Amino acid sequence: MTFEGNLLVVNTAHGGGAVIEGPEFRAIGPKPFLVGTSIVTDDKGLVWTAGSRIWIAVDAIETITEISDAAEYRNRLAVHRDKRDL
Repeated sequence: MTFEGNLLVVNTAHGGGAVIEGPEFRAIGPKPFLVGTSIVTDDKGLVWTAGSRIWIAVDAIETITEISDAAEYRNRLAVHRDKRDL
């Protein structure tokens, strides 16, 4: 499986998730994972994980949003913030 976007916003059970670049599927034994490099999302994101490879268990994923790249993601965040501040 491949993704159209190079960046994924992944939401997991219980409110967890990550924003990752360069997503790919990997496995540890029979368990599949979605793996990618974490990016800084905003001032409330998981800044300490930025640049790290994140492994997310596929069976924990609830939604995936594909976005072309990090610049587009940050543009969308800025638009959302601007609308919220009105």
